[in-house]
Amino acid sequence: MLDFIRLDVRAMPASAENGRAMSILKKSIDSGSSYFVKLSILVITKDNDFRQEIKSILEHQYSRGDLAITDEFKEAINKFKQTQFDLVILQAGQNDLNYARFCKEIRDGRIGSHPFPIVCFYLTRPTPEFMQNVIDCGPDDILKMPLVASHLLTRLDGLARSRLPFVVTRNYTGPTRRKENPPGAEVIPEIEPPNPLAAKIKRLSELALTKEIDAASQRISQLKFQRQGVQLNWLAKTIYETVYRIGGTDSTVLANVEEIKNVSQKLYNDTAQWRRSTISDDTKALNDIAKAIQTARGDFDVTLLTDLVDVTERIQAEINRVNGLSGQ
Repeated sequence: MLDFIRLDVRAMPASAENGRAMSILKKSIDSGSSYFVKLSILVITKDNDFRQEIKSILEHQYSRGDLAITDEFKEAINKFKQTQFDLVILQAGQNDLNYARFCKEIRDGRIGSHPFPIVCFYLTRPTPEFMQNVIDCGPDDILKMPLVASHLLTRLDGLARSRLPFVVTRNYTGPTRRKENPPGAEVIPEIEPPNPLAAKIKRLSELALTKEIDAASQRISQLKFQRQGVQLNWLAKTIYETVYRIGGTDSTVLANVEEIKNVSQKLYNDTAQWRRSTISDDTKALNDIAKAIQTARGDFDVTLLTDLVDVTERIQAEINRVNGLSGQ
């Protein structure tokens, strides 16, 4: 069932300093000098009590705008096709992985027009495994039940003030989860994500916000391609070193070869628009080499290993060239 309500946020005038202007979710805002800022909010919950409570909180704080509340993911996906949501609140059922998958699909760009809405989870007695699944899907914040209005509004106020930088790894897009890099750890590039809450508070025009989102989305795509190139090269070098160390192939080598096929096929599909790039030819060549190693069952020309590494290095260099990235 989908509830659809009109909402608006009360905010300080644009002339106010940013620190004050961003305290927009508080009832203490001077209503005499405020203006209306439209926010689009999606809530997914199967808990009727939570539905009524969150609806009451948001209706009390806002007077107009867009609030959609649903208990069905299909309805939520359809709503995403029509509305660019600024905030998504997910009240996950007891260890229900569908909520984490939904968030991950937002961050991966498979749901919605961009991966940057603020995403908050509410959880009830999650198992450690489920908590890790939620963390790995890329939310901005995780709160524990029960729902308390002051807690929610304080957390949203903090998110309106600032968001964590986003990172892109092999299987994760979302807020950075590292407080600091351990010694010797790979330094992963960070990007400053657009902040839809802050943008609406500061009365940033839709055009300006769209430009921010487009620029950040392009950077996310660049980093995804770069990570795929890094992964292919790492796999190729690992296969090379393992085969020479053990004098043949084993289950780990064959698993890595299969992963090269999967990643190279994905890269080929994702870079189809790069008509003048050599990546299409190189990913096909990489796939052919991987298949040759698989079918040979350990009895293959070792020059295939050198070719494997060489092709992945060419792919990395071409990704960096097309994207204008340094070879980091």
